Amino acid sequence: MQISQELRRQILFGHLKPGTPLTQQDLCERFGTSRMPVRDAINMLVMDGLATRPNNRDAVVADITLEDILDAFEVNAHLHALASVRAITRGTPEERNRLLNIHREMGEAVDNGDLPKSAELNGRFHRQLNRMSHSNPIITALRRVTAFVPDDFVKEAPDYAIRGYDQHQSIINAFLGGEGEKLYEMITHHVMSVADHLVEMLSDHRRQPDA
Repeated sequence: MQISQELRRQILFGHLKPGTPLTQQDLCERFGTSRMPVRDAINMLVMDGLATRPNNRDAVVADITLEDILDAFEVNAHLHALASVRAITRGTPEERNRLLNIHREMGEAVDNGDLPKSAELNGRFHRQLNRMSHSNPIITALRRVTAFVPDDFVKEAPDYAIRGYDQHQSIINAFLGGEGEKLYEMITHHVMSVADHLVEMLSDHRRQPDA
């Protein structure tokens, strides 16, 4: 796992509390790596708003509230819905087949109880829809707001993996049917249902003594 992904996860789940210093030396020792990848990871966290540099000194963990995460999800929901609608007319046949293959593989992973694989394919499904929009402005904006979402949260939410897969099937049906308005509504509902589930899970994690 990349250093930035692991730090992002620990910040969002509350394992790294607001104000915790992110010093290069400590992180190099922890991850067993050189300064360059650690420095790049810290810079990425600062750029994404998950860390700050007060008075241009060492970076510290930013105060990310659950409301911040919900706001990011709402922005993400509408951007992702817009990308998906654009994908109806801009996606190529090859890209559509790739989307269907990802969905099929996720179904197999869910049936086999393979949560890590389900999590990976869940992310790939949504990224594939976004790429099919062929819109650099939308994709760039999405990249910023998804910084507030743990990459592998599906692994910790087995019930969501199943529900998410079922919703993906409905999304695909609307997509293949060219039903733009219906697809937009379904995507926003899908993303915000994820938001509610994730925020509840994050809240539980942050209340734990070791958080």
